[in-house]
Amino acid sequence: MTEKRAYKRVDVNFSGRFKISSISEEFFETTTVNLSAEGICFRSGLKIENGEEIDLFVQVKDGEEVLLKAVAIWALKLDDFDLYRIGVKISKTDSEDEKKFFKFFCEQMIVLSDRKKKILIIDDEEDLVSLLQAYFKKEGYETVVAFDGEEGYRKYLTEAPDLIVLDLKMPKLNGFEVCRKIRRESKDESIPIIMLTALQDDADRLIGKVVGAQKYMTKPFKIEELLKEIEWLIPMQ
Repeated sequence: MTEKRAYKRVDVNFSGRFKISSISEEFFETTTVNLSAEGICFRSGLKIENGEEIDLFVQVKDGEEVLLKAVAIWALKLDDFDLYRIGVKISKTDSEDEKKFFKFFCEQMIVLSDRKKKILIIDDEEDLVSLLQAYFKKEGYETVVAFDGEEGYRKYLTEAPDLIVLDLKMPKLNGFEVCRKIRRESKDESIPIIMLTALQDDADRLIGKVVGAQKYMTKPFKIEELLKEIEWLIPMQ
């Protein structure tokens, strides 16, 4: 088994303002979607290119904002009305604002500890997905599902799961590609990924580890073993 993740993302819904440093001095209203100790996801009516420097005011309590300097690392179009979710990584900020933000994050982590852990299941076998949902719900987990790799990656970005159960062979993007996008494009090394496959080839198992899966389980598997791995990676307490 590997190390447990170093940090989590927390679902939030707080108002804020942002501007793209290289384009204008105009600030746009926004709402934060989730945050971690290193970055924030927020809504935007503008598509922001990766690498753009962002000034982001985040409301940490009523009437109090902090200014965070950040760099865009991904953008996801949500609908036909040109609404995006933007993921940014905090780069540098004033030390006092940094302290306030970290305190705010810790407070939200306390709230997070009281909610159910969320598992994202990405698999095109609907019967298996339904079975996993039933077992996970019985064990006290919340579940989100996707039936192909593209949908799975979108839901990883928008749903802020605590862990991903990821099938290898899927339409649109396979499990290796999804894992690679999470680790390399989104630069998320912390979220636990358990990869499922009907294959038993050692080469595939090695590739799964190289692209960043914590665990590689061959179908058919015992649900008890999967639940033990999940409990190790995201303990309920």
